[in-house]
Amino acid sequence: MGPGLLASLDLGGQIAFVVATLAGVAYVYVSILWKPRHASHRRDHDCRTLGCPWLKDRSY
Repeated sequence: MGPGLLASLDLGGQIAFVVATLAGVAYVYVSILWKPRHASHRRDHDCRTLGCPWLKDRSY
């Protein structure tokens, strides 16, 4: 897929292909890392007042 496809494209197509590939990789990377701290993460959820166990484990 790589060299054969890129060789068949002109310069603009090669640039577009590389930019689209990098954008796709960046999207997947961000979507993997974009997770809440824990499963009960909500706007109305406050770990300090509710005393979440992971917060107690982190206090020294």
